[in-house]
Amino acid sequence: MDARITKSRLSNLLSYDWLKIIAAVAVAIVALCVFFTTVKTRPRAGQHYEILAYSDLQAGTDSSTFASSLGDVFSYDILKVTAETLSGNPYSGAVFSSLRATGSGNAMFIGNWAQDDGKEETEDKGTLQTFVEGFLVWRDDGTRGLEILLDTEEYLRQAEDYIASAFGENWRENGEIDEAVAREYFFARNGKDKRFRTQKAKEAGVLQEIGRLEGLREDLAFVDRAFEKGVLSHVVISTEAGDFTVGISLAKLSKLGNLYYYAEKREDETVHSIEKEALVLLNNGGREGDLVYESVSLIRYLVETYYVGELP
Repeated sequence: MDARITKSRLSNLLSYDWLKIIAAVAVAIVALCVFFTTVKTRPRAGQHYEILAYSDLQAGTDSSTFASSLGDVFSYDILKVTAETLSGNPYSGAVFSSLRATGSGNAMFIGNWAQDDGKEETEDKGTLQTFVEGFLVWRDDGTRGLEILLDTEEYLRQAEDYIASAFGENWRENGEIDEAVAREYFFARNGKDKRFRTQKAKEAGVLQEIGRLEGLREDLAFVDRAFEKGVLSHVVISTEAGDFTVGISLAKLSKLGNLYYYAEKREDETVHSIEKEALVLLNNGGREGDLVYESVSLIRYLVETYYVGELP
């Protein structure tokens, strides 16, 4: 049988079977896409850490590399980090609402200041005050509450309880972890994760979980000292519905303007200010699980990077 490839035979093949060839290539491409999509680990809820800067803030020189600079800040279980600035967008309010509708956002920078717009008859309450009052909701018991933000004081108390469950009540001094607790936390969160298919991979994952908890213990102790020394403080907003602890003041982080700042008018000039800037933590219910405490590591990073003076 003569099976030689000749110019004539190749011409006939391309003339009559080119559709089949294109279809075969397309099927192969689709099959490869399906395969890689199936085996690829995609971030679950809580594994994508999203940082927002509210529309009243401007981006500093560090903002473009902010997300990438956090690569080693969070634990192994944060698979993706993004940072988005809402300023300069005339539809920033709608963008924020759409992000929240999909459960996006973990932490957000926001101004906590009374804006001077040059109109004496206008009393601006300030961005954070207005934000809080705008998101008060009626609870089932007939009271009004703030569901969109975490109470940062209560958040840090819960973080202490979480770490104490692995290191004991004396967690600040005790660095010896209860490995059974770490194992329990790992399998509860990652027992069916594609990254840990084999038993060997699962055991390696338990070691990563131990490292995550040890790192979080150190970060929490650092943040605790930062509050004790006055580098950080909680922001309380008073409303007709009561007082709410809504965030952490970043006023002492004098280099923070390199990241985000707000424009403040002082006498005859406009300056870049961070004096009443705050970090708020968005409430995502229970969908983040114990990864909700990853924000502690972000807070430490901000102090270490933008505070001028002796670190806590």
